[in-house]
Amino acid sequence: TAGSGHSRFRRILVTAQFVISVALIIGTGIIISQVRFMKNTDIGFDKENIIVLPIMDSTIRDSLDSIKARLNAVPGVVAAGASSIVPGGDADVSPMVPEGFTPEQSVPMERINVDSDFIPAMGIKIAKGRNFSREFGTDPDQAVIINETAARAFGWENPVGKTIQRPTGSTPGDLQLVTKTVVGVVEDFHVKSLHQAVAPAYISNIPTYLNMLSIKIQGHDTADILDRVRRTWKSIDPARPFDYFFLEDTFDAQYRAEDKLSGILISFSVFAVFVACLGLFGMASFATERRTREIGIRKVLGASVSNVVVMLTKDFVKLVVLANLIAWPLVYFIMNNWLRNFAYRTQIGIGIFVATALISISIALFTVSYQSIRAALTDPARAVMYE
Repeated sequence: TAGSGHSRFRRILVTAQFVISVALIIGTGIIISQVRFMKNTDIGFDKENIIVLPIMDSTIRDSLDSIKARLNAVPGVVAAGASSIVPGGDADVSPMVPEGFTPEQSVPMERINVDSDFIPAMGIKIAKGRNFSREFGTDPDQAVIINETAARAFGWENPVGKTIQRPTGSTPGDLQLVTKTVVGVVEDFHVKSLHQAVAPAYISNIPTYLNMLSIKIQGHDTADILDRVRRTWKSIDPARPFDYFFLEDTFDAQYRAEDKLSGILISFSVFAVFVACLGLFGMASFATERRTREIGIRKVLGASVSNVVVMLTKDFVKLVVLANLIAWPLVYFIMNNWLRNFAYRTQIGIGIFVATALISISIALFTVSYQSIRAALTDPARAVMYE
């Protein structure tokens, strides 16, 4: 009785170890899938091969047109445009009063200020209307571009020509409404990570609020192009160091926590599987030793090596299958809750569960196969005389 109790306890321990291992493997797979989904999803603009230079003072800002012309002449530079922020940064959020709304019904909108070259340089697509243009001298004072999310939020089927009022003033007594006309609608693009849904965007064209210069370069010979841009920029602003960053790195840094979590879980998964295999190997060794005489008798009575191997491994495979059946609903509940942190998320498919089951069963078979085959190949005479 004591022996059977210890045997059950060993089986429970091994099953629990594989439950943890299976849960970690599935969880890691889902996290990796979500990170890959976030990094590969169409975010509405081209983040690759874009160098961003901070605009440090007004002298640079006042000469942006000539500076961009010089940079566009650099071999390897595709386009350049300026903005108040770049995707991955923090956009100001202000209450706006769209046409047909009252001030009490104001809608919070993310404010971005750009020049006429920024939208095409970033690969942002115009869905309706037009982009800002130097040919329209009133654009800085009177024009605004919104995104598709804003148009839907306002219930506008034909947004071009509609007006939006923006409150200005530091105190309620100084509050004034600046009215601008919608001249274009851009397709939705992500200013922030996929943790958050795309918000209504208010894109203006005021030249005094440009803080970042984005330079689109070709995707090859990056080091040479960057060196040419550096020399050109030093001739423009020799007093300051050439300070830059790649937009892709900054935008993807928003997913650094998920990258770290997946790395940690991979390490824990490997460790958990290793520990579970040790337990399974030990239990297989113990079970094989206890059944040595039985194996010998079965072979004397005509059992083949494959019959003996199947007999010894099927019980362990049952434990791993049971561990999968226990782990699946637990990990689905946990990971489904984790995915709710993202406005845009991957789907949890059955494929990862089936793949994990096959992997865990394969690991279990590989772990116990040595002991099983060794026992099956033992001379029956020696096995019968065991003990």
